[in-house]
Amino acid sequence: MFSYILRMKSYWNNLNLFGKIKLVLMLLLGVVVLVFIFQNLDEVTLTFVTYQFKVPLSLILLLIGVFGYLFARVTDIASFSKKNKEIKSLQQEIKNLKESQIKNN
Repeated sequence: MFSYILRMKSYWNNLNLFGKIKLVLMLLLGVVVLVFIFQNLDEVTLTFVTYQFKVPLSLILLLIGVFGYLFARVTDIASFSKKNKEIKSLQQEIKNLKESQIKNN
């Protein structure tokens, strides 16, 4: 437990101001979501075609949140992959231009 606290302190110290603000806001959002979920423990009936399910509303909210997070991460990964390909292409173009400049001199 103590080593975990030391790692978190080290992580916090290495964050810039934007990273610290983002982390605090994410923690606050997480607390708000948990409070919201635990205040909505009533069961609701879900109907899909002919099937009916009684599920706690908090479970539905939690699943929607998890799926939303996963969807956001997947789309982020796709955009980062595209950007990385573009960066590599531009780096190769810079390298080729430098080489041609050296040959011309």
